[in-house]
Amino acid sequence: MYGGQVPGPNTSLDFILPPNMAALMDSLTLTSTVQIPDVEKAVNMSLFSNEQARLQSSVTTFNYAVYHPMSEIYQWMLDQAASTKYVTIMDIGSTNGGNDIKVLKISVSLAPNRPAVFLEGTLHAREWISPASILWMTNELLQRYGTDADVTAILNEFDIYVIPVVNVDGYIYSWQSPEVSKIVLDFGGRTETTQEQLEKNIQGALGTDLNRNFRIRWSAWDPDNVNPCSDTYKGSFSFSERETRALKSFVMSISNRVAFIDIHSYAQLWMYPYAYKQGVTRNDADFRASAQAATAALTAVHGTTYKYGPIAEVIYQVTGSICDYMYKKARIKYSVSLELRDKGQYGFLLPAEQIIPTGEETLAGILAFLDYVRNNP
Repeated sequence: MYGGQVPGPNTSLDFILPPNMAALMDSLTLTSTVQIPDVEKAVNMSLFSNEQARLQSSVTTFNYAVYHPMSEIYQWMLDQAASTKYVTIMDIGSTNGGNDIKVLKISVSLAPNRPAVFLEGTLHAREWISPASILWMTNELLQRYGTDADVTAILNEFDIYVIPVVNVDGYIYSWQSPEVSKIVLDFGGRTETTQEQLEKNIQGALGTDLNRNFRIRWSAWDPDNVNPCSDTYKGSFSFSERETRALKSFVMSISNRVAFIDIHSYAQLWMYPYAYKQGVTRNDADFRASAQAATAALTAVHGTTYKYGPIAEVIYQVTGSICDYMYKKARIKYSVSLELRDKGQYGFLLPAEQIIPTGEETLAGILAFLDYVRNNP
């Protein structure tokens, strides 16, 4: 099983392999490096250290330097709405498991039809850095409004809709069975947590990858995602999943849509359409200029380097992707997908001590990106 970037020339591919594969790897004409010697041990250590940090946290102060289960993310959203006058919370739908998909709206003005920005994460449940970084960045926006010139300018211009977790059922399951979801399965877009689905999981039929389920070249060429046992299974039909339908309906209900930011991990990439085909969009100049500004600002914080470009060019071709859908169908000019830290040293097991540094650099990139959007509508 692989993770991270799928290679073209002069790139790399990450595999999770059983321990008896060393001889086979040695026999191949490949240059290989062991990133994580024992993935199961790494998962257990990561979970243990995060749980210890959570237990040591104050019961009254939210700790942004640890990963949080869904119940605590829900409570954080409710607390933000209760404590900040320009924050509201809304439910945009429910999952197969009966869980709410919640959105936090930040709007410092009562003016109608303000330009809307969507900050969305956790289409893939095992990518825990996605909601963790989104929570930290959202808090920074709220705390720095009125004192930080860059933040104030952005919030004065845009309404921002924050969706920390789209794949709520999958994220909950990834906390209940992390040794499965973070090692054995590509737990992306797993939308059912019933006993029947858990039995299917054991047999290999894992559910639907939400980032293959949008109605944009959904039934196109990809031969792997038609298999229900594939970890990139596109679903039985486009928008077959409650989560993708809810997100699509919500976004379409907002009239003045200007930017959509989709957060994933890992590979350190800033990407934009097209995903379903090679080639560039008619907005390629703005995409490239905004990505260049964003990645330069991001790198300036901690030195973390990002590659940018069209999804099909920098990672792989994808059908049914959210980034393409929001650009082509929702007509959002600036639709981007980010792959956060790292490049494979920890992969999906990014240590909790990297949450805040990841949030710091990503927020700098997003602020630079939105500044470009503001000046180049």
